[in-house]
Amino acid sequence: MFFLLLVLTEPCIFHQLQVFITPLNKKVFAMEERTYAVIRAAGKQHLVTPGERIVVDRIEAEVGAKITLAEVLLLNPGSEGDVKIGTPLISGAKVTASVEKHLRGPKLIAFKKKRRKRYERKVGHRSELTALRIDKIED
Repeated sequence: MFFLLLVLTEPCIFHQLQVFITPLNKKVFAMEERTYAVIRAAGKQHLVTPGERIVVDRIEAEVGAKITLAEVLLLNPGSEGDVKIGTPLISGAKVTASVEKHLRGPKLIAFKKKRRKRYERKVGHRSELTALRIDKIED
């Protein structure tokens, strides 16, 4: 127990924690004034702001097309109002985005082996992805 207290009171540990936590706090406090939303796209949640570029699983739309993401879980209109939290979705809220390009993710390899049994299996895949530019967030 004494050793644990000695480690926690050492100033370099607090400095390392501060260096790690400070950028997170700056991002959270900087987000309070801006408009942002948490959306669900292809089963994953993304924190988006207008003008931001995100990469999601492949969406069947042509490059340059405008798409609407209606699954908005949280919405902060910035300095104009309060944060709205959906249960689970916010009715009427939507995020408009434009498709920038279609791309493929890095090659991932799943290799299985059982030693001394002559068993090896190698399977690989690349994810099909879509890059989106967030145009606007509407309430």
